[in-house]
Amino acid sequence: MHILIWVLAALALGFWTLLAWATAWVLGLDPAVIGNLAANIGEMPGAAWLEQWLPGWQPVAVATLELTRDLFAVLGGVGRWLVWAAWGLGALLIVGAALLGSVTVGAVRRAVRPALGNATR
Repeated sequence: MHILIWVLAALALGFWTLLAWATAWVLGLDPAVIGNLAANIGEMPGAAWLEQWLPGWQPVAVATLELTRDLFAVLGGVGRWLVWAAWGLGALLIVGAALLGSVTVGAVRRAVRPALGNATR
């Protein structure tokens, strides 16, 4: 049971690290990239088809992209620090939960052993 707990904790920590890395990478993008997307939204493949089904989607998409660009510009390098601080907190919680689970399994095993020993005599 201990092995299962720690393998699951290692997998969770791996996925948590991958999520943090991807988020830090996205926050590290140059805001001009998003501005270029907003400028060329009408030339996107399938834009005409989407216009038939969702009329007026382009102004909403451009406004959303511009808001995202401004948010990335404000966050700048601070966003990466926030991501890694959140990663550290999450990693502590994952390892703490695994430790708590492992201690609980050990305590239950110790409590059950004497009862099983008395039953076999």
